[in-house]
Amino acid sequence: LYLSSGYSPQKSLNFFLIYPGDSIHIIVRKNGMTFSGRGSSKFNCQYEIQQVPEISFQKKELLRFYPNMEGYEFNIYQKKKMDSLTGVKLKILEKHSSMLPEAVIKRLALDYSAGELFQLYGSLELHLHIKADSAVREEQVKFFNKLQHCEVAVKPGEEERAESGSYIDYLMMKSMTLIMIRKYLNHSPDMYTHPLGELFAYFRQNFYGKTYERLTALSICLFYKPVDGSQEKYMDEALRV
Repeated sequence: LYLSSGYSPQKSLNFFLIYPGDSIHIIVRKNGMTFSGRGSSKFNCQYEIQQVPEISFQKKELLRFYPNMEGYEFNIYQKKKMDSLTGVKLKILEKHSSMLPEAVIKRLALDYSAGELFQLYGSLELHLHIKADSAVREEQVKFFNKLQHCEVAVKPGEEERAESGSYIDYLMMKSMTLIMIRKYLNHSPDMYTHPLGELFAYFRQNFYGKTYERLTALSICLFYKPVDGSQEKYMDEALRV
């Protein structure tokens, strides 16, 4: 299970991993929060990791890449910055490892590294434009091909993939971006749409078990439109697994 209570890094719980049986006492002070009780070691670790800042850029950094803010070099630079931030999170996790079960360490490492890949695919997808010139198009596809070789911090099992707080979102974004890139290369006018038929066909070829179930359920939540009944078969398939 995961718990959230707001958005302030100092005085909120942003998607914290929690287990049945945990009994955590939270003390909110002016300068932050502290935790005690059964399972509190997980919260102390996650709270410290939560203080790691989100990626940001100064104006002088962006000027280095202007006007090609969608090309390969900027995407690589952005990835290096995100790798560094994720590395800081994993080092904090390692620092707390003596107080945490191995399963918790593995789950959190999976969550943080998959979360970075989700953001990278999402950022790339956001900047794919059907009217992009051939040079930009080539650079974006080059970065996408590089991104496909990136792996999460730990090798998850089937259960861990399905239960992770961010791994399924990452796989969904990666799948959507892959389908979109194929259309992008063909200058397809419907590249911004995500038909359930295309998604389900890709999921059937590449996933199985609970991962497949989670992906089909998520795609129904995101893209199902009960307008003319043409998508009912995908709803049936998602419910049947």
